[in-house]
Amino acid sequence: MIQNIKKTWHYFKRNGITAALAKVSEQLSQQSAERNYSSWLADHLPEAAQLEAQRRHIFINPITFSIIVPTYCTNPTFLQQMVESVLNQTYPYLELCIADGSPDDSVATILSEYQDPRIHYRHLQENNGISGNTNAAFEMATGTYVALLDHDDLLTPDALYEMAIAVESNPATDMMYSDEDKVSADLRAYFNPHYKPDYNPELLRTNNYICHFLAVKRELAIRAGYFRPDYDGAQDYDFIFRCVELAQHIHHIPRILYHWRSHAESTAANPQSKRYAYEAGKRALESHLIRNNIEAIVSHTPHLGFYRVQYRIKITHDSDHCCLHISENAANPPLILKEVKQELISNCMRPDVGIVGGKTLYPNGRIKQAGLRRTSDGTYEPEYNGLKKHFSGYMHRANLQRCVDSVSCDCFAVKLELLDQLGVSPQDLQTQKDVNLLCERIRSAGYLVVFTPYACIKIKDSRMRHRGIKRNRSKHA
Repeated sequence: MIQNIKKTWHYFKRNGITAALAKVSEQLSQQSAERNYSSWLADHLPEAAQLEAQRRHIFINPITFSIIVPTYCTNPTFLQQMVESVLNQTYPYLELCIADGSPDDSVATILSEYQDPRIHYRHLQENNGISGNTNAAFEMATGTYVALLDHDDLLTPDALYEMAIAVESNPATDMMYSDEDKVSADLRAYFNPHYKPDYNPELLRTNNYICHFLAVKRELAIRAGYFRPDYDGAQDYDFIFRCVELAQHIHHIPRILYHWRSHAESTAANPQSKRYAYEAGKRALESHLIRNNIEAIVSHTPHLGFYRVQYRIKITHDSDHCCLHISENAANPPLILKEVKQELISNCMRPDVGIVGGKTLYPNGRIKQAGLRRTSDGTYEPEYNGLKKHFSGYMHRANLQRCVDSVSCDCFAVKLELLDQLGVSPQDLQTQKDVNLLCERIRSAGYLVVFTPYACIKIKDSRMRHRGIKRNRSKHA
């Protein structure tokens, strides 16, 4: 409770009373929705019979996972629970590589209680920080994949089994990550489940949504260069960027495989405890953009650890054309509409983007859509429909730029040369169904379909009006 009050106070000082009240209201709503999560989790974790079947599973080409753990003056109980969560995996081919920067033998004493040859321990002569200690653990690794685990967190017993099955299905997998949740220090309460999308490069440029549980091919990690001390606090974010820049096959396992322990000193419980981490995250993102020759400005959003990237695209008079459409039913003043157009164009003209759409609001300010999602039956539904205008949605994603399945037909920009390539005329894009089908073709052609919340229009009424789409040169739009 005290931590929540502190977090709200810091948020109020940064963003004002209206935003703070909206944040509290949304948090209470989310907490209510998650009230039964611990019970749900207990019902959905593998049962004893399933775990035993996993232990009996015969892998044709078993691989070894190297679990990398840096330690420093670790709470003895937390350390024991972490170690046992690794040793109790149903998949046996693993090694636990622990590099310890503690000034005493407290970690070594506890580890000596485990007579398991899979534990590899090294006591460092000095504490080299989170990156230096992690790199020392990396040096001990011999497995095909290295997986990152914090010294006070826990794996579910089937974590490595699920990853091994993924590799068995696709041996070319370079990186894997799972969903995660948080657990109280005493392990009595599980909360804040983080259900993640499949690899989403736009979302990754807003925050480290991949986070835990992450496994990377060791050879790829070596090429990426392990951890860099200059980014301590966001060293995982920096490492992930350098890995995805090299990876060809990134796989998401849609299961909770990692419990992130929440206590007073962890960022899981108190984001204010490591404010420096968010500056390091900003620098990690900027470094990623520079490596990819992308001109952009990175700024913090009201939510700590989340960022906005404003792309700077050079536009010439005889190239970089786009088709831009803003609904005639938009109620925004001209200055706002000009900013909306600039945001759409700056994203649309990026080489890897095919189409970009903005956020639309109902007359009462509630969200009409923040991107569209393709359902299992092939239909499309608007995301965050009806959400209050001051709310940010699940994991703030209503307010984050990200890849989506489709965009609104009320507010979008699409590459003109891509329309020509696909044989589509701007006049063919009159309905939401038309735009949905176009987005499918754009994704199939290898381009990104992007939603940006920074191009936001309010619709005068709930009726759909479309009277043609303008074919514009981007420099005049």
